[in-house]
Amino acid sequence: MNESNNNNADTSFDNAHDENFALKIQTENCGDCVFCLSVCPFEALVQDKESKKILLDQEKCRLCGICAAACPSRLITTTYYDVDGLTEYIERRMIGHEYKRISIACRGTGLTPTNWQEKMGDEGGESTLFFTLPCMGRINLNFLLKLLEQGFEKISLVSCEEEFCRNKEGGKVANNKFITAQTLFEDMGYYGDMIEFSTRAPKAEIEENKCIACGTCAFLCPYEAIKIEASAKLDKEKCKGCGLCVAACPAVAITLEESTRDLITEEISEFASSTVQPKILVLGCQWSEYTTVDKTEAGEVTDENVKFLKLPCSGRIDVLHILKALSSGIDGILLSICIDDICNLETGNKWTQAKVTYLKTILEKLNLAERVEICLVHPKYIGMFDTKLNEFKQKVEELGQSPITASGVVE
Repeated sequence: MNESNNNNADTSFDNAHDENFALKIQTENCGDCVFCLSVCPFEALVQDKESKKILLDQEKCRLCGICAAACPSRLITTTYYDVDGLTEYIERRMIGHEYKRISIACRGTGLTPTNWQEKMGDEGGESTLFFTLPCMGRINLNFLLKLLEQGFEKISLVSCEEEFCRNKEGGKVANNKFITAQTLFEDMGYYGDMIEFSTRAPKAEIEENKCIACGTCAFLCPYEAIKIEASAKLDKEKCKGCGLCVAACPAVAITLEESTRDLITEEISEFASSTVQPKILVLGCQWSEYTTVDKTEAGEVTDENVKFLKLPCSGRIDVLHILKALSSGIDGILLSICIDDICNLETGNKWTQAKVTYLKTILEKLNLAERVEICLVHPKYIGMFDTKLNEFKQKVEELGQSPITASGVVE
């Protein structure tokens, strides 16, 4: 965490020249419209009583980007997903392809490049460019107009259901923008159905015939979505699909369709079978790091020694997957977890830290504890994840190759 993020009001609200913070406000040109103040879900923006300028509380900010999208003067900028950055990203993805449609989903929907077409029934197939954003509330009308300029014939936006939005107001903001965009498109002579909007929320599933009614899932669920009767019962109206119960179930009776135990295991096994050295596996919350998630989603490999597995929340990190990776000969496992008190799913990061700390006491007896490390990071601190990853990679290189081979045999 950078030094400006502290309890001193003078510094915590002064980020105009903080190069390490990913959101900046040009307060000297602010027109005092307070649009940003009205949409911030986390009360991270305040208006100075004397100057009437908008100031940012870095500690409260979660980098949802809703304020930047709302600013009519474009005086709030973010390192990630501004109009120019998104436009360049799309242009890069379009090289060698003839995409006619584009589908953009919030990461909280559970949609991925491998499952979106099946889940949404998209008919565009290979002619559709798909990618995700941390929050759909950061999309603005300028960006949607850019999509028209790029020649897309169909624009599909998929947001979290409003009551399940990880950024509180993101789903509502996205829906309002869709309605405005649809009207604007029609006024410009485009068909009204050229842009479409839908919502989705991933849900856990309980196989009651496997449940041993231990109560672990009900105890851990931050949303009180599970009750124990003869077996665990799930209230899907309350479930947010964090996966914490899935990782904790001793009977392996709970699944999360978008993040199944088998799917993660397969990806670990595939990486373990590669010939690169060292092999660094990152099990990461999808909100703890943006750039690496974007590149992974786009199929871009920047470091062949590192495999980043995106999870819906750090609470989905499963001890069994850590043990699977170690037994497969992977040299180091980095757990990318949101810094304390910024978990988008409330308690996932804290429970994961607790169980991994306990696991490491066992791994110490096997001389493997140093090969598993937690890093507390957040995208709002630029370069924080890269720094932690490079430090861990250097540490693993110094430790040398894992004493366990890919066959699970200790050498």
